[in-house]
Amino acid sequence: SLKHPNPFDNTTRIDFYLPTSGSVRFFVMDELGRLIYQSVQDYDQGEHSINYNDDGLTSGVYYYGIEQDGSRLMRRMVLKR
Repeated sequence: SLKHPNPFDNTTRIDFYLPTSGSVRFFVMDELGRLIYQSVQDYDQGEHSINYNDDGLTSGVYYYGIEQDGSRLMRRMVLKR
């Protein structure tokens, strides 16, 4: 499950829980569905968090997702400058 990091400025922390260990893809897209950022990392089962730095993005609405074993959870986040 994902928690909502809204609104944020510069850096936000995204907490998530994995029912099983494995490779996780974290990604961020803009409102038009363009991929802005992605990373892939192995995690153990349990609670985790990812610190995301906006890398100079403009204010607006973005979407982030976490993908594991073909399952994808996506949420909206708002960047305010």
